Formats: sequence, structure tokens, C-alpha cells
Amino acid sequence: MRGSYEVQLVAYAMKALEEAQASIVPLQKQIQDAERRKLAAEAELQLARTAQTRFDAFGQEPDRICPSCYIEREIRSTLEGIGDHRFKCITCESVFDL
Repeated sequence: MRGSYEVQLVAYAMKALEEAQASIVPLQKQIQDAERRKLAAEAELQLARTAQTRFDAFGQEPDRICPSCYIEREIRSTLEGIGDHRFKCITCESVFDL
């Protein structure tokens, strides 16, 4: 039969095991969340790196498109006239006085 110290140590070891096992799911979720954030950051980085190319092509667009949406997110969003030489983006709702 095991001595009382051994029994107590096994109880502590069991508690440590339970705590370690309980941390598995939360840690997996943290890793998945970090991977999602990394993918989003990589997409933002790619948009930032290609902004100059979109800027260079901006004046060649046939329609009035929102400069913010196009340069920042590569979205060709139409500007609608709202009067007095003012235009509003249908996507981000920015207003431009032209």
C-alpha cells in the first residue's frame, strides 16, 4: 500500500492533470482566433502594399467612384450626386465636395 505522502502527491498530480486538460479547448480557441487575426492582417497588408497601383489607375476609371473605397479596399463604389456639387459614396457614405 502506498504511503500517505504518495497518495497526496498522486492527488496533486491528478489535479494538475485536470487543470492541464481543462486548458486545451481555450488554448485551441486562442490559437484559432490568432490565426484568423493573422489572415485579416495579411489581407490588410496586401491592400496597403497595392494601394499605389490603385492610385495610379484611379483617374482611368470610367465612372465616378469613391476614392476611399477604391484606394483603401479596392472596392469600386459609385458616388451619387446629392446636390450642390456634392457626392456621396453608396458604400462608406463619405461625402465629397467636387
